[in-house]
Amino acid sequence: MSIRRRTRIAAAAVAVALAGGLAAVPAAGAATPGASAVSALKADPTAEGDGQKKSFSVTGGATTRDGGDARQARGVSPRNPYRARTGVLINDPLGNNQRRQVLNQQTIDIIKSTPGGQKIRLSEWNIDSSWFVRNALAAHRRGVSFQILMSGGVASRQNPETGSFYRLRRGFAGSGNNKRKAGMRSWIRGCNASCRGRTGINHAKFMTVTKTGRRANARNIVSVSSANITSAAGSNQWNDTFTVVGRPKVFNFFGRLFTEMAPDKVRKNPYKTQKPASPTWIKAMWANPAQGRDRVLNLLDKVKCRGATGGTGINGRTAVRIAQTVFSDERGRAIARKLKALQGNGCKVKVVYTLMDREIREMLGSGGATRVPTRQLVRDTNGDGYYDKYLHTKITTISGHFGNKRNAHIVRTGSENWTQMSKQSDEVGFDMDNAGYERRYSNFVDNVFNKASASYTPQDPNARRLGIDPYKYVEIN
Repeated sequence: MSIRRRTRIAAAAVAVALAGGLAAVPAAGAATPGASAVSALKADPTAEGDGQKKSFSVTGGATTRDGGDARQARGVSPRNPYRARTGVLINDPLGNNQRRQVLNQQTIDIIKSTPGGQKIRLSEWNIDSSWFVRNALAAHRRGVSFQILMSGGVASRQNPETGSFYRLRRGFAGSGNNKRKAGMRSWIRGCNASCRGRTGINHAKFMTVTKTGRRANARNIVSVSSANITSAAGSNQWNDTFTVVGRPKVFNFFGRLFTEMAPDKVRKNPYKTQKPASPTWIKAMWANPAQGRDRVLNLLDKVKCRGATGGTGINGRTAVRIAQTVFSDERGRAIARKLKALQGNGCKVKVVYTLMDREIREMLGSGGATRVPTRQLVRDTNGDGYYDKYLHTKITTISGHFGNKRNAHIVRTGSENWTQMSKQSDEVGFDMDNAGYERRYSNFVDNVFNKASASYTPQDPNARRLGIDPYKYVEIN
């Protein structure tokens, strides 16, 4: 893909009621970005068309995980593998290249470390990346079984000659693929709607890897993310990835999920959830499409606003922090009403977002004691009128009184926006109760909240002057 192309916002994912001056957004497709996006991609060695990509390791700050691996400086391969570890990884599009692309780099390093005879399974809404294509095909050629599911709608809009979907499909067809056993063949497929439901989209973002390193330096790797495999995911968006290593129950849950998704057929009861025996701090692995009462509301129903102990909460009050890309339609309004009720009951709630219906903004922003502090994180960093930095995470943290536990450290993270579409779509995530991870995620929410604007800006002044839509290149999916 040329550096002058980016994916537009998908209109189906958000209601056109994102009003307050915001025009109806265009359907997904390719377009020429403003200079801000172009300059960000040109400065980024992981951008499309760049043939040189160096490995690196990141620890500390907002981009954190449990441990690192200095071997990356010497090049990653099955003989010299990257060591994936359980933990949190968060990028920063305002940082240097290392901090921007840390999620993409981990994905590539894991792929580079996977030896022949192993299996990689990947689900993404969008794959639009030459560097990913090169590394995926290299893994296939050395005997890795690489199977990928993507949104069929997004795939159909890619160029049949140069699009990542089609390059992968042609590349996987070679290197003796048809001579492999069925379970070891590589392929890429697009789901017409959600892979296991009647409507929606494939929006689940996860990867499983059986083993890295010839001597098995890591087994049963699962990564769940808010990020697509695109340069924009690092250069233009705040995203997170949570990785779990060496936990067979977790690995098998996502393995079975991928197997269910692969035929692209409607499942009678598609919602899946499981609590693994180990680690005990994972309270739920979950996968939409979902039926029945909203699982986010079920989570928030367990919050008790007073009586937080053990260093949790704020002055005895339970703290609820949200960093969510989209609040929209009736689902977003129902969650917003719950957050407002929690604030009125004494909880300390704060919300940072990218897009939010006007009705929801007005609801959260009204009424003295029940007013919920909200901020929007979108930036036009070069003044061309287009937003080129924006929030893409889907994070909820709860510190304090939760259920019968007065010192809980709850995290919910994954791929799910707060829209009705997300309930109908393939989505995945984790619910956790872990002090270290909750503090990392809560610190991140506090950090981006402080970077964000207290006023909603559906059309920034420069955009109005130029007569353009500043959200034209904001990719919410």
